[in-house]
Amino acid sequence: MQDAIFGGTFDPVHRGHVHLVREILNKTAVERIVLVPARQNPLKAHYPGASEADRTAMLQLALQEFRDRCTISLVELHRPPPAYAVETVAQLVQAGTVHQRPGFLMGDDLLPELPRWERWHEFLQQVQPVVILRNFRETDILPAYPYLPPDSVVVSAEPVVVSSRAIRARGRTLGQSGWEQPENFTELQELVPENVARYIRDHGLYH
Repeated sequence: MQDAIFGGTFDPVHRGHVHLVREILNKTAVERIVLVPARQNPLKAHYPGASEADRTAMLQLALQEFRDRCTISLVELHRPPPAYAVETVAQLVQAGTVHQRPGFLMGDDLLPELPRWERWHEFLQQVQPVVILRNFRETDILPAYPYLPPDSVVVSAEPVVVSSRAIRARGRTLGQSGWEQPENFTELQELVPENVARYIRDHGLYH
């Protein structure tokens, strides 16, 4: 497997995302990861708290250590919503950004939702799922979800417990100048890469 796609709103990108990228590159045959920031998840009501430009800039900062093996594609930001994965994969393949049947990163918590995805049968023919274990043992995944392709890659990665939603909520709690307080900025640095924390503070995001 040469390429793998990693989609999400990345609002903001956090240490859990970075850890997952590192684990995939270290533990699988994936040579390159294409990160695709979404305008909005079609299955969620949440609208991003940061602009598309800010989310992209933070993603670029967070991936600096992987710049030789990661790239960012803005195809979903340039396409009118809703942005469905099946269309994104087809567009990336057609443009030559990824090879035919690329990997597609997903946590095992997403597997029950797959039948709700647009043209999900077609999607599973397009990609080789790379499933990150969170709730299952490796031997239990395929029996539990027999619609997964038999060559799906299952990866056990120690979770980093942090969420973008919690970061946004914390920012709203702190208020206008909250991240500028030294103790609050230290807290933020524990949740996101240091350069991303500075970007959030300096651009006044999530308050």
